[in-house]
Amino acid sequence: MMRFLLLSTLMMATFLPAGAGTQGPPDSSLRLYPLKDLRVVKVGLGKVTIPCWLMDTRAKQAEGMMYLTASEVPVDKGMLFAFPDAQPRSFYNRNVTFDLDLAYIDAQGVAFKSIVLKAKSEKSVPSEKPAKFVLEMRAGAFKKLGIKSGSKFSIPKDAVGK
Repeated sequence: MMRFLLLSTLMMATFLPAGAGTQGPPDSSLRLYPLKDLRVVKVGLGKVTIPCWLMDTRAKQAEGMMYLTASEVPVDKGMLFAFPDAQPRSFYNRNVTFDLDLAYIDAQGVAFKSIVLKAKSEKSVPSEKPAKFVLEMRAGAFKKLGIKSGSKFSIPKDAVGK
């Protein structure tokens, strides 16, 4: 776990622009991966389809929702973090100015932990079990969609981490 945290910190320092570690106002021009350039995949939840920006590389995953404002993230759109394998994960909400719903999802597409990450929180929240995917949406979206532990998602086969 300590190696993962150290690696994550090193990656953030390597991949993020100068000034990116501050907790100032959001500035999407700091993003290495503008939303318009990210691939969108359709994640199924029963009869609902959730369009999600695919975060399939370590660099994209390190950036996540950082430097965005709530108005740039539609309430019905998510960000899907796809990893090459299922491992314990840990997420926080650094440089994100709005609360996020987060679900840790196993390799079979079943959510096993659902939480709210508070805006600008640097408190790391561990998955406690191996997760192959993580879904983030604006806070309140999970309640609206009925997403909770045990929810089963249909994740596209080509949504894989690299």
